[in-house]
Amino acid sequence: MRLLAPVVRLAIAASLVLVSACASSVPGSSAAVEADGPRRMPLTRERQVAITPDEALRMLRAGNERFVAGSPAYRNEYLDLKATRDGAYPFAAVLTCTDARTSPERVFDQGIGDIVAVRVAGNVVDADVLGSLEYAVAFAGVKLIVVLGHDGCDAVRQACAGDGREDADGQLREALGAALARADSADIVQRSEPGFVSRVERENVYLSVRRVLARSPSIRERVRSGRVAVIGAMLDGGTGVVRFEP
Repeated sequence: MRLLAPVVRLAIAASLVLVSACASSVPGSSAAVEADGPRRMPLTRERQVAITPDEALRMLRAGNERFVAGSPAYRNEYLDLKATRDGAYPFAAVLTCTDARTSPERVFDQGIGDIVAVRVAGNVVDADVLGSLEYAVAFAGVKLIVVLGHDGCDAVRQACAGDGREDADGQLREALGAALARADSADIVQRSEPGFVSRVERENVYLSVRRVLARSPSIRERVRSGRVAVIGAMLDGGTGVVRFEP
């Protein structure tokens, strides 16, 4: 029995080490948080109120720089989801395309509760989109609205060239009609040419920003008072860099 005692003690010690290791891998455990160091936390109401439109833009720029550098901020999304269960305090709203390559949370390196993402094919502005943006400003408290276009947009390309899918293409062409008309003034013969598609992508962002301001009195009033800003931006799919329009 005396010979077995050390063996039992070693077995118990090994079990404790194993339990500790397992606990450190649980998403919500304190051990997991401590092992990875300090993490970026969701915004509080007080912090959101203090953010200006200029600071919100700087936060998005910094997040995109982290994304491009491949060094995202450390977050624990499980704990962030629990922390925002009773409410979140986002600082920006991003209207972007439904294209699977343009996730605004990824390209701006933002976490749960940081931004309001509004997504629609071609990042066009209709009544539903405008209502979502107005809600983000009036009730969610965002300080910045970004209309984010991207190069190589399939929705824009199909609307420009058409490929026989009349229902989808017809609706998109109608929504993008003004951008197509403005791009038609360029010295480009074929609408399917890359240069024409790129021009439509940029014109569409410009016109979407104008539509938000023209069609929403509540957003327009907040922009005039300096409480909110509305800007356009383009995502370069080759580099991941987001270029903000003045």
